[in-house]
Amino acid sequence: MTIMTITRKHERLALSILVVILLIIIIFLLLRPRAAPRAGASYYISPSGGGSTCSMAAPCSNLATGVGKLASGDTLYVRAGTYSSSNDYAYCGVNVCIPAGASGAPTIIKAYPGETATLAPTGSISRLIDFEATENFITIGASDGTLILDGTNVQQGCIQMNHSDNHDIIVQYLEIKNCGTASGSGPHGVNSADGTTFLTVSHNRIHDIDLTAGNDLNHGIYLHGDSHTISYNTIWNVPGACVQLYGPSVDNSQVFGNICHDAGKYMNYSAGFIISSGMNHKVFNNILYNNPVGIEIFDGCSGCLVYNNTVYGSTRTDTSHGGGILVYASTSGTVFTNNLLYMNSAHNYINLGSPTPTCTTNVGLTSGCATNDSPANPNFNNTTGDTGFRLTATSPSSVIAAGTNLFSAGVMTDVDGVDARPMSGAFDIGADQYVAGGGGGTLTLLRALTRPPVIGNGSPSGAVYCNPGDLFIQLDGSATHKLWICTNAATLAWEQQ
Repeated sequence: MTIMTITRKHERLALSILVVILLIIIIFLLLRPRAAPRAGASYYISPSGGGSTCSMAAPCSNLATGVGKLASGDTLYVRAGTYSSSNDYAYCGVNVCIPAGASGAPTIIKAYPGETATLAPTGSISRLIDFEATENFITIGASDGTLILDGTNVQQGCIQMNHSDNHDIIVQYLEIKNCGTASGSGPHGVNSADGTTFLTVSHNRIHDIDLTAGNDLNHGIYLHGDSHTISYNTIWNVPGACVQLYGPSVDNSQVFGNICHDAGKYMNYSAGFIISSGMNHKVFNNILYNNPVGIEIFDGCSGCLVYNNTVYGSTRTDTSHGGGILVYASTSGTVFTNNLLYMNSAHNYINLGSPTPTCTTNVGLTSGCATNDSPANPNFNNTTGDTGFRLTATSPSSVIAAGTNLFSAGVMTDVDGVDARPMSGAFDIGADQYVAGGGGGTLTLLRALTRPPVIGNGSPSGAVYCNPGDLFIQLDGSATHKLWICTNAATLAWEQQ
């Protein structure tokens, strides 16, 4: 009996000691100093480079080599100049894949701050930047430099997210042009596959897509998938639509602050925006002009919200299908609020679908969802360019402070992204919220610019835009002119507005 009692006590003691030892080990492992996460490295390429490390002092010479150096969270700086070798593209599965980043630490490819770089590879290339694997958390472009994608030798799209798992990819502050000029199929400025999610296409200038091939089903931005953001882009001279959302399971995307004109170059039945399939898309604060149709709600879009858009001068004269806004095929839950439709060739509004949408406080569209083709003249400042279609002191009361307040619905600014909509009280109708100039002959800071620079001739009809983030200053006492002052460049220019 005595021996068994002692043995059990020893077993319990040994077990207790083991537990204490394990606890000490666990606490040590938890509290011991850990290596800091890898900081993102910086790499550089230059047309005059020839280095192998892609360092600042010894940059590599082409995009593919530079991308090959990247790991998660790194940045590749593209120095000034034109990149025209056959290796100046990144096509995953063909030459090089862009490594995925992580939330809060994306992998970045951008022009070096203050410099302009152009990717214009030679040879017959399918796509200029292509994602064919699970490449996520990647950013192409930034506001502090100018990166141009010239797809003159690209058969298909300039940028394509082609894997169903692509998500959290940002395409921003780029000029994207001439995509699909070489013979090929499916050219678009920016394109994505089914299944992609949380893509952002913002502050880009996209133009002259596939104009020589004449394929009418190609678009400036053509996205499949869910929960995308398309914002503050200027898109023009495209065969089909400036923006199209289409495909299975296409839900919850937002399209706002964009300027779209001269779409449908080879597709005269096209629209500036084609919002089709899926549910709960929101389209607001956009300016569309000189397109066959302005906005088309198509192919069963459910719960689509169309707020505070300005649609002018749609060119299609077919009275059964031409209009500022066209509802085509069966839709449900569509809402049109605060849209300004004016001088569209056939009608301001046509509904070929069912059931009837909800229409509230629009100009050119009655509350009963019928077209009004003779609304009062909105007296825009002018009817062209990035700075046109803004309201003025002479805009009528049917437009100024005549709209439904949508602040709680997320419409907090106007087309420029900085002029505030009122938190309470009526909105202005259309994409612009009129801001009256003050008096007294003083200089008043109105807002910081958000669009990429566009160089004009400096006259009142040809503005010189400052870089994003520069100050925008109005010279008070002038009803029709404002003064742009760039703080990071010796540039002064008048702009008519």
